[in-house]
Amino acid sequence: MNFSQQQVSTQQEIAPNRVLAFSDGVFAFAITLLILNIHVPLPQELLTTKKSLLDALGEQWPTYLSFLLSFLIVGIVWGNHHTMFSYIKRSNHALVVLNLLLLLSIVVLPFIAALLALYIGTPEQQTAVLIYSGVWAIGGFFYNMLWWYSSWNHRLLDKDLPLETVRRLTRRYLFGPLFYMLAFGLSFFWNGTLGLGLCILLALAYLLPTVADRVRS
Repeated sequence: MNFSQQQVSTQQEIAPNRVLAFSDGVFAFAITLLILNIHVPLPQELLTTKKSLLDALGEQWPTYLSFLLSFLIVGIVWGNHHTMFSYIKRSNHALVVLNLLLLLSIVVLPFIAALLALYIGTPEQQTAVLIYSGVWAIGGFFYNMLWWYSSWNHRLLDKDLPLETVRRLTRRYLFGPLFYMLAFGLSFFWNGTLGLGLCILLALAYLLPTVADRVRS
């Protein structure tokens, strides 16, 4: 291989540090914006509605639910993303594109969280949950695409990574999009409450120790 070929190869496959750093910035920005959905009741509003501050805060329970659920989900995705990139040792153009597609589902998070908060408990709850679970299902699909591309024949992974570890992570990552698709289906064919409940259960389930933790212990 001559010098020019080596230079092209270096440009095509480099350490994924910048990809990870950019992704961390997107995750941090999106998760921070979630708090802006929670409204601080103004004194003038309390006088106009003749409500106490406690009542006004209590009426925002759908916003609190949406905030906590979305915070947990994006935090879990961020944690799994870091786990994935601890095994990915090289990056190329395809990985960057797939990672950007995953981040697309993250940057729309404040919008779908606000939508969910606004329509929980209303006749339009079903549509809101459909959009919410649908975005996460699409994000989960791109997450798996990113992992499958990187792990196929150890394309971008550490060459010494055991195959069984790759298989365990692959199986674990499949649960996300499958369950969000199920939540979407429940919301579409029955009602949004079932779909929302499944999203909550999935978030709680992913708080349990991860495969990566068990592999490394």
